[in-house]
Amino acid sequence: MRAEEAASNVTAGLPGFLVLFFLGLACWFLFRSMNKRMRRVRYEAGDLTSRRREGADPATDEPTDPSKNGPAA
Repeated sequence: MRAEEAASNVTAGLPGFLVLFFLGLACWFLFRSMNKRMRRVRYEAGDLTSRRREGADPATDEPTDPSKNGPAA
């Protein structure tokens, strides 16, 4: 009876806790970094959209001149 009781009372202990703790910590740093990068992408995309609305070429930041583009297709 004692062996059956001991087998059902097994826990992960300190090593299991440490593994889960470090996995959680790594996920926290990854999510934090991802959020920072996503904010930067949204900001750059918004900036690109506003430059297009103003009539500037997004690659050069120079206003586009329709007369230099040649005949319209």
